[in-house]
Amino acid sequence: MFERPGFSFLEAVGLALKIMLLIGFAIGDGFFIYWLHTNGHVIWSYITGAFSLFVFWFFCFGIGNFEARITTKSNKNNTNLQEGGH
Repeated sequence: MFERPGFSFLEAVGLALKIMLLIGFAIGDGFFIYWLHTNGHVIWSYITGAFSLFVFWFFCFGIGNFEARITTKSNKNNTNLQEGGH
């Protein structure tokens, strides 16, 4: 009746740590890319920036969500097969 929605304490701490780590990587990459660019390594700053964006995108939308999609699809398939569908 009075059940609270959301995360358990440990899940919330884990999520907060992931967010802090992501922010730290973004700031550190920003400083490194700025240093590369201001010291004349323009091409390397672009390469590093593109790679950092790819890693950021993958970290936010990659493995965890990919596993969740696979699990969701397999659960739907199992439910569908149990009901006699294809």
